[in-house]
Amino acid sequence: MGLHDAMIVPIPALSAGDTATRALAATREAGVGTLPVVDAAGRPMGMFSTRGLLRARMPVAVPLEGALAGREEVLAAGPGLIKRLAAMAGVIVADVMEAGFATVPRDAALPAVAQAILSQPGPVWVVDEGGRLLGAVTARSFLAEVERLGGAEDPGT
Repeated sequence: MGLHDAMIVPIPALSAGDTATRALAATREAGVGTLPVVDAAGRPMGMFSTRGLLRARMPVAVPLEGALAGREEVLAAGPGLIKRLAAMAGVIVADVMEAGFATVPRDAALPAVAQAILSQPGPVWVVDEGGRLLGAVTARSFLAEVERLGGAEDPGT
């Protein structure tokens, strides 16, 4: 009961040198939109998300003038958008991964896991004593475990 039951394992991991094309295939195969990026020792160093890839490939910033000088307006669809999205052959995960992520130790209590889920977008990576990735907990998997526990006494009290 608890964190282990809410954990998604195995969770495929990416390396910073993987291509965006490979990362997209891995997200499709896993049926998720976000995967961890790990170093050679298996420690999380970031996360790759389909949303992050779109964000990195789509923005076209246009500097504004006059009263709005100093600000930029980001156009959702600018010139060459489809070509930029299609030209992912040279894009590597390190170029588009997001650095912000939360981790919890494998023995974390459910209330601590809930706080970690709320602290960052995306999954929370569960790590061992050496900081190596063991699995992930998402808001969905966390709530499923809470629902499964039903009327059981709050494990964090």
